[in-house]
Amino acid sequence: MSSESVKADCYAAGERGMMTWWQGLRAWFLGPLLRLMGTTGVTPDHVTLASLLAGLAFCPLWLWPGNPLWARPAALALLVLHVLLDGLDGPLARHLGIAGRRGSFTDTLADQIVVTVSTLTLMASAESGISIWIGGAYLILYAAVVGFAMVRNALGNPYSWLVRPRFLVYGWIAVDLFLLPGWMNVVLGIFAVLLALKMASGFVAIRRSLRNESAGAGQVANESPRKLGINLPRLPQFRIHRIQIRLRDRTIVNSAETRPRLPILTYLAVSSPALHPSRGVCAPNVGLPSPDRQPERPANLCPPNALRPE
Repeated sequence: MSSESVKADCYAAGERGMMTWWQGLRAWFLGPLLRLMGTTGVTPDHVTLASLLAGLAFCPLWLWPGNPLWARPAALALLVLHVLLDGLDGPLARHLGIAGRRGSFTDTLADQIVVTVSTLTLMASAESGISIWIGGAYLILYAAVVGFAMVRNALGNPYSWLVRPRFLVYGWIAVDLFLLPGWMNVVLGIFAVLLALKMASGFVAIRRSLRNESAGAGQVANESPRKLGINLPRLPQFRIHRIQIRLRDRTIVNSAETRPRLPILTYLAVSSPALHPSRGVCAPNVGLPSPDRQPERPANLCPPNALRPE
C-alpha cells in the first residue's frame, strides 16, 4: 500500500463511500459560502479554531451561577454552532486545495477536546445525574477508539464500522433538558458498552497487524540478496585443507622392546587462490620425514606468509 493511499484518520472503511457522497453534497450546497470565505482569506484552521472556541464556551454557560433561563439555551446554541463549524473546515480545505493529514488531525483533536470538556461539564452539573464511573468510562473509551481507529488506518487495517456517539449525545442534551430529564446517565452507559466492544476488537486487530508485519520483516531478512535484487561484491573464496603429518620419534622402551612410535599431528591450512592466484592451492600431500633426523617443514606446504596479500 502506498503512502498516498494510507489515511491515518479516524474513519471506518464502511464510511468512505458515504463520506465521498456527503462531501460532494456539502461542496455543492456550501459553494457560494466557500468562495466568499476563500476570497476573504479565511482558512480551514480559522474555522477549526472557531469551532473549538464555540464548543469550549458551552461549559461556562451551562454551569452559569444561578442557572438563569437564558444560560443553558445559549449553551446549546453554541454547541450547535460548534457542530456546524466542524462540518465547514473540511469543505473549505478541499475548496482551496489544501486538504491533508495535518488538517484532519487538527480537526480530530479539536473534536475530542470538545467531547471531553462537554462531558465533564455535564458530570459537574447536579441536574444531569451522570455517574462519575459511567462518564469517566465513556470519555476513556471514546478517546481509545478514536486513537485505535487512526492507528488501524495507518496500518492499512481499518474498522469496518464505528460508533460515533458524540452527535447523538449532543442531541440528547437538549432532550434531557426539555423532554426527558434524568436519562443522560443511561445513554452514556449504553454508548460506553458499544465503545468498549470496539476498543477490544481494535486492540486485537492492531496486535494481529503488528505480528504480521514482524513476520513479513523476518521473511524479507531471510531472503537471499540475489532474490532481493542486491548485488554484493564477490568475496575471496577460501579453501580449507585437512593435512595429516606423521612424525616418527626415535624409540620408546616398552618391556625391553624397542619399537617406533607414530603420533599424528593434524592441523588446518587455509589458502585462497584469490589472494595468491599464481601459487594455487596448498598441496595436502605431505612427505614423511626421515626417522634419523628431526622433522622439517615439507617443501610443498604453504609458507607462513601464505595468507599475506602480495
